[in-house]
Amino acid sequence: MSWNINPPGTNKVEHVEFRHGRSISDPYAWLKEDDDPAKDRWLDEQVKYSGSVLASCSSLPLISDRLRQRLSDVKAVELPRVFGGRSFILRSGNVIEVTKSGLERQVAHVPGGNLIIAGNATGSRIAVGITDSSDKVTFQVVDVDASDLVGDPVSMGVATPHILGCIAVGQGALYYSTRMSWSEPVRVVCSQMVGSEPQTLFEADANNTVRMFVSPSERWLAMLIDVGETDTRLLVRDLESTTDWERLLPEASGRIDAYWLDEELLIQTVWNAPNGKLIKVSLTTGDVYQCIPEATSPIIHVSLAGERIFVGYIENVQTKMLAFERDGSFFANVPGMGQVTQSPMFGSIGANRAAFTVSGYCQPTKAHWYNVEHNRVEGEINSDTSIHSEQVFYKSKDGTTIPMTVIRASEVGLGDAPTILFGYGGWGQSLFPWYDPFIAEWVSLGGIYAVANVRGGGEFGARWHEAGRLLNKNNVFDDFECAARWLIDKGYTTPKRLAIRGFSNGGLLMGVMLTRHPELFAAVSAHIAPFDLTDFDVNPSVKLELGDPDDPEHYKNLLSYSPYHNVREGTQYPAVLITAGAKESRVSAHDCLRMTARLQSATSSNNPVLLRYVSDFGHGMNRAVTSLRQQIHHDAEELAFLCQSLGVHLEEIA
Repeated sequence: MSWNINPPGTNKVEHVEFRHGRSISDPYAWLKEDDDPAKDRWLDEQVKYSGSVLASCSSLPLISDRLRQRLSDVKAVELPRVFGGRSFILRSGNVIEVTKSGLERQVAHVPGGNLIIAGNATGSRIAVGITDSSDKVTFQVVDVDASDLVGDPVSMGVATPHILGCIAVGQGALYYSTRMSWSEPVRVVCSQMVGSEPQTLFEADANNTVRMFVSPSERWLAMLIDVGETDTRLLVRDLESTTDWERLLPEASGRIDAYWLDEELLIQTVWNAPNGKLIKVSLTTGDVYQCIPEATSPIIHVSLAGERIFVGYIENVQTKMLAFERDGSFFANVPGMGQVTQSPMFGSIGANRAAFTVSGYCQPTKAHWYNVEHNRVEGEINSDTSIHSEQVFYKSKDGTTIPMTVIRASEVGLGDAPTILFGYGGWGQSLFPWYDPFIAEWVSLGGIYAVANVRGGGEFGARWHEAGRLLNKNNVFDDFECAARWLIDKGYTTPKRLAIRGFSNGGLLMGVMLTRHPELFAAVSAHIAPFDLTDFDVNPSVKLELGDPDDPEHYKNLLSYSPYHNVREGTQYPAVLITAGAKESRVSAHDCLRMTARLQSATSSNNPVLLRYVSDFGHGMNRAVTSLRQQIHHDAEELAFLCQSLGVHLEEIA
């Protein structure tokens, strides 16, 4: 597919950095400057250029119309949150209590509210989040019984991805974590009354995130301090005494999650159990005893509802949920849903009903009620028989078997199908079936969408994550490369019809693939990606996942695959779309700017290198807070770019 390309020129300014005995030339270092008029002019020119190229894609108008229709047909998911047996939904900022008979009572309106974050043990007070596409979070406390807002909205600064654990609501006190940027320490604060001067209870390092949970009696406050995604410290404080924080299970290593069962803590841990197990700790006696032992499959989530414990497991990237009694004895298998992802149960102790969601790659997310006592799901799951989803397995370079899901319309054959390969491979994050209108639209256009569950994720527990972390990171790249070669060798597609796509850590993966194997792909789409791996000042916690550039061994390893430092002059690079966001706080947007400049200068092909710099885009909850118009625009541009790059013509789409 021919492109009309004429990118703006970029000045090269001599700049050399010396580190660990190496000299690294960076002629585009000046693009790091925040207050440089020359950089601002350059960025304006790049945005205009990429906008004009994307607007010239012949399929853009049709795809925009199709996406508009698709998204208008998808109903918003109203997932009930249950606190103290009381159920709440949030609809356009309106907090609504839903009775057991299904009647609705409007409680209060929270301007901009888009997420119910937490509630107290009786359901008389809840916290509603006000988020945008950055990581900045504000929340508003609501007095349910009084149908009123309590005090003014409270700013948390930038919030952990585990936002549902950032706030603990009591009847007369409020606990939350706060920091203004990812490079600052985390403070855990307490307000005895919303609107009062917050009191700092604890301060954690910048590379930590903090979650907290107050016991039903409000006597105990438990705090989980996450050091990256691989280790957690569990601390507890008696709020009725003057004693300081006490660390529980100091000998335990690995990731920990915790839940209150009255005055006992139910703890999910990988300590001496890589797939996870559940233990209980009595805060009155200090006794520790096993509740649910390690299984052959990793635990992905734990939730409580009624008088039971619900444990979600993952088996070959398929989710299943088991119900246990509070003493850990098995109760039942929760009815399965097929090739979809089941969320944790959203319920509360003593409540006989809980809510959960199911979602598939081309199946919109839907909420369901579950009867705890009778182990019965209310409502049916309707699958789309026009979509063919298959799980395949392939070998990586070291012989490790890697799973991959391939999604296509049932009538689409193999051979030369336009294909998008997606991957992530980091932070212990698993890739499950999830609904994305982008995927659904691509498949409806006759394309194949493949998701590779490469190492670095959590699909097979802590060991799978460790196998793609720090000095093992190269396994992630080998796994993804082998996925692409498998799709080609097995006759699904060809290099001229293969594109790759990734976000954040997945964007880094795209950068490595682009610089190592440009001949394998026709197009690359990388969103909010870290391309320069020699500087993590924006978000120090990245060092725990990728490595510390101040360590000579880590620096050598990072430099070996850092995409920005591995761009080669005169290489025929595929078409590249780099998306950066003005509201990005975890990854430096400067990386995307400099990578664009270096690729535009280096490529010898006639393919475009485009920088899409979006003012309302960041690492935050983009789907939840982006307007319908913005979502259509973003997805349509990217789909049109990929169609143009892979030679998908209008007659193939209609």
